[in-house]
Amino acid sequence: MPEHGPIAPRHLYLIKHAVGGTDLAEDWDPDRGPQIQALETLVGRALDALEAQGLRPTVRAVFWQQGETDSIVEAKANSYEERLVAFIAHLRRRLAFFSPDQSPANIRFVLGQVIPDWTVGSKAHSSYPYRDTIRAAQLAASLRVPNAVAVPTDPSFETHASTQDGYRDEDNIHFNEAGLTKLGEHMAAAYLAGQLAEPPRR
Repeated sequence: MPEHGPIAPRHLYLIKHAVGGTDLAEDWDPDRGPQIQALETLVGRALDALEAQGLRPTVRAVFWQQGETDSIVEAKANSYEERLVAFIAHLRRRLAFFSPDQSPANIRFVLGQVIPDWTVGSKAHSSYPYRDTIRAAQLAASLRVPNAVAVPTDPSFETHASTQDGYRDEDNIHFNEAGLTKLGEHMAAAYLAGQLAEPPRR
């Protein structure tokens, strides 16, 4: 058998940015949103730090979980699909240099649906009246955008109100530890499924 040289190790880096209670309509607006600006600054610093170590980082995916705040106001909920499509395009353009083969469409976008438990009479039901509009918009956007996928959520993705331990906070809006674990596993599977296919080209 022919001998091969050593295979260079591949490392996985996660760049995390999270702020609760933000909306896509204003906070994450690509033109003026403070959170998109904060994210781009954070990612830029992280990529610069990796390059300073002599590494050539590649951004392969964005994992996105957001949308409850947009479901409070009907106008924001109704515009969510178009805003999400534009948001994905903006992020891919900004990360184009670090995308696989420098093709922005090769950055896989994985998003999770909001508020899995929306029982009538619950806090989630009264506080987020346009929840179904957001969930439908998330699925629709994932079908419109190449190399994007939505992770559907249902009550089996547990929330705080579905657990009876010391961490219960009397709502059924935010995922508890078990729910987050399941969401993460499904997001990882959705990402890996995309890697088995031929990556899209511009």
